[in-house]
Amino acid sequence: MTGLRQDARSASEHSSADAGRTRAALAALSSGTGGAWAVSLAGIALAFGTQLLLARLLEPAAFGALFYTFAWAEVLGMMAPLGFDKLLIRELARQRHESRWTLAHGLLRCAARWTSLGVIVAVAVAVAFGLSLRARLDPALLPVFWMTVLLVPVRALVNLRHGALLGLSRPVAGLMATSVSFSIAFLVLLGLGRLLAPAPFSAFGAACAALCAWLASFGLAELEMRRSLAAGGQAPPELREREWLREALPMMLIVAMALLTLKTDLLLLGALRGAEEA
Repeated sequence: MTGLRQDARSASEHSSADAGRTRAALAALSSGTGGAWAVSLAGIALAFGTQLLLARLLEPAAFGALFYTFAWAEVLGMMAPLGFDKLLIRELARQRHESRWTLAHGLLRCAARWTSLGVIVAVAVAVAFGLSLRARLDPALLPVFWMTVLLVPVRALVNLRHGALLGLSRPVAGLMATSVSFSIAFLVLLGLGRLLAPAPFSAFGAACAALCAWLASFGLAELEMRRSLAAGGQAPPELREREWLREALPMMLIVAMALLTLKTDLLLLGALRGAEEA
């Protein structure tokens, strides 16, 4: 009888512990979801405000040239990580849960290496497009379009940090990097440029402000990622490069199809009809 009572007590304690862990997990999920929802709404509002401000500051041709460049930077910057930004979300979450920090550090190193290669290819595509069509492109597009060469690497790195922060269970910090912090920095720089620049605001100046804003976002995301990884210590990286690359590339293809569906009209319109039509 004593043994039965002890077994019953042990089962009850085990059930209570499971229930406690479930409640804690649900509370964490609820908190993270609410924070991510609030940050997403703030990002949408700030992006809308930024577009309104740019529409007031720029002429129609300059506005079209700027967003044509942004479209190229977004497409190439999303494809340059070769799917590793999406793979990080899944794999880092699993490795963090299992405290396998050697794999986490190895995956981050592998992702950075392949993203560097993807950035080189993406920049080469942008340069080849600009050189091959420079005689046909609207003259208003060309000075701003070459900013794509600088915007693509920064966008790719920000996307990589965004995926890492989501995988490390930091959804609010991850969304901040790609929406709120960029929009705030961009708005501040646009305001300073409007106040300090004697000449009318240009699309090239706005593109330079966007580049600085993305660099600021990357810096904040990098700090947050390093802080999140500090719990795992300085574990030596363990690499499974072929396995990770095999899983990442299909994710890149899915992203590429979605982006091209959304952006092909703007890219073709700008190339064929000029900046103002875009």
